[in-house]
Amino acid sequence: MVIKRTFYESQQRNPHLLKSVSEGYQSQLGLLSKDENLSALEGTILSFLRYKEGLDAPSDIVRLLHLSKGDVSMAVTHLEKAGYLSKTKDPEDKRKQHLTLEKQADPYLQKVDHMRQHYFAQVFQGFDGNDIATFKHLLERISTNVSTHH
Repeated sequence: MVIKRTFYESQQRNPHLLKSVSEGYQSQLGLLSKDENLSALEGTILSFLRYKEGLDAPSDIVRLLHLSKGDVSMAVTHLEKAGYLSKTKDPEDKRKQHLTLEKQADPYLQKVDHMRQHYFAQVFQGFDGNDIATFKHLLERISTNVSTHH
């Protein structure tokens, strides 16, 4: 009951906290992408590939970011033509493709790294290393619990 009450109370203070944090990040990423003549979706895909180790298929992007296959396919094609990424077929499943970031993406991704560091420093201002580690641990546990019950 204590957890339920604590969750309810936090939802009352800021009902869309995680959504707000995510939207703030996406807004910053969109501005950075625009400066680099990339669409917000293209920037999101490059960022996803940079930070989601082991998740390198267009189907991973569609599934985890809740995007349409067509939108992801068009963005991936544009990024491939621009030299930001390459596609390879999975040797075990020829229907599956893997995406690899190319050197052309490095300058943009370095800017993303900087923006990301600055943004999350603001979000977690006043938190120490233990606070952040506890927060990550709790989010992982909640995510596991939610995914096993759906």
